[in-house]
Amino acid sequence: MDESRRPMHEDFGRAVEALAAIPYFPSAEMARAAIASELSSFCETMNGLMWIVTKAIAHMDRWSGMPELRGIYCSGGFTPLDGRIEQTKISALLVASEPEYYKPYKALLPEAPPSEEELEEFKQWAKNMDAKIKKEALEARLQSMLKSARSPQQPVPDWLKKIDGVD
Repeated sequence: MDESRRPMHEDFGRAVEALAAIPYFPSAEMARAAIASELSSFCETMNGLMWIVTKAIAHMDRWSGMPELRGIYCSGGFTPLDGRIEQTKISALLVASEPEYYKPYKALLPEAPPSEEELEEFKQWAKNMDAKIKKEALEARLQSMLKSARSPQQPVPDWLKKIDGVD
């Protein structure tokens, strides 16, 4: 597959189906058609389309609309085809130089539509990536709380020790 080619109508449709892994993603056919149309207005290459889909699934804990999706795209160093730049509110985004990050999505872009099994496998992968990112953020926050909670006058609270077995 030529990742530098312009995505076709079917590619945007498949991308929208993959984005349905995001909680609260619109289920109405007209809404999904509008999202596919909007994606086509700013995603210039297959590389950019695959990147935005995997990043959105991995980082959006709930659907927050097209401006956020466009912001994610812009955060990856991509220039929107229509020139409209948005900022994302998600701070944990990585740069677009990670092609291995979206390899599982490539399975969803063959000439034929993906099977239910392939779609479920991709959704599970995306959830695992999301869980890993959230766990790392939680662990960092807990470590920060532990450091600030430790002082000669103040022992570490028991409730804090019990969270994920942190001592």
